[in-house]
Amino acid sequence: MKREKKRADITIVGILIPAAWNEDGKAIKVAIQTIEEKEYLVEPNKKGRELLNFIEHEAEATGVAKKDEDGNFIIKIHKYSLPERGGEKYLPRKNTRSGINLLI
Repeated sequence: MKREKKRADITIVGILIPAAWNEDGKAIKVAIQTIEEKEYLVEPNKKGRELLNFIEHEAEATGVAKKDEDGNFIIKIHKYSLPERGGEKYLPRKNTRSGINLLI
């Protein structure tokens, strides 16, 4: 029986960007673009789906990363945080067609 290697968690910091859209132009997948210009596609588990509400915001995410058969990075997020900017907090907004969320 082949044993699967247990992967260690990593923490990445970057900007949340849309990775796929539906026919109405609504973002349905999200990725994290790091300062090193690596792009991690976020798996759509519960935490990953929550990040759709924060597209174009900075996030720190911790989870298990892997590469798919095409060499793309994928991360399954266990926890994340959204840094405060100037004492203000980001609040979730509905995922609009433009995909832009505002600082509230």
